[in-house]
Amino acid sequence: MIICRKCMTSTGFSALCRRQASRIPNKPRGVVDAFLDEQSKKENEWLTDDHIRALILNIVTGAYLGPLQDVRSLFLFLAHHPEVVRKIQREIDENIGERLPESKDRSSLPHAEATVMEILRLASNLSIPHQTNGDVNLDGFVVPKGCKVYSATFMFHHDPEVWGDPDAFRPQRFIDDTGRLVPSSHPLRQHYLPFGAGRRLCPGDNLTRVYMFLFVTTLLQKFDILPPVEHELLPLRIDSWEDKLSFEVKPHHLIFRKRK
Repeated sequence: MIICRKCMTSTGFSALCRRQASRIPNKPRGVVDAFLDEQSKKENEWLTDDHIRALILNIVTGAYLGPLQDVRSLFLFLAHHPEVVRKIQREIDENIGERLPESKDRSSLPHAEATVMEILRLASNLSIPHQTNGDVNLDGFVVPKGCKVYSATFMFHHDPEVWGDPDAFRPQRFIDDTGRLVPSSHPLRQHYLPFGAGRRLCPGDNLTRVYMFLFVTTLLQKFDILPPVEHELLPLRIDSWEDKLSFEVKPHHLIFRKRK
């Protein structure tokens, strides 16, 4: 997916113009209206249209582009692992039947939830940088003021001492002996940081997990994911992904066949 700066800026500008033209003061329909209300206050003269456009673009890139690439990666892994697909489908059939999956079903579909967690571990994106507001001495290393600091999520998620087989797609690692998702106190969960860490944890954490859960369960409820017939299935190798704005899987072919 290619995103040009001009297109992104145009998207933020047009969205802002639409809201400005149709909003009713102090009756916000969403986050943009809320910011426009704040902008109208005298003490918030610093809050410009550029700030609000940047907010719109952050929502588009963070809440859409990242999860989109994670879902595309997940489909490729599922095409290579039909046993995982069957396990999720069996779980769906037994627990919710024909009705559409809902966010409340996450606790009753632990294998689906574990599969989402596993792809977020394997396809870890570069974290949002922080900046030191003073010199920091960290185990003898001096990190100077103003330094950009990233949490090394890929290294956290691919440490063999923690994960054993970090390069393997194995959602079962997040399932305990009772068939439930391992608790947040479990050592693996303590080293699981797909959305960063600390007070600056990505605010889209839970929203992304819910979005991916619903996307995957709704699709697998109705379809099987199969390797292509007229093309080779893209292998699960590091060179099948490109390091761009997010960790993007290369273009490939899959078959989505309606379940019988």
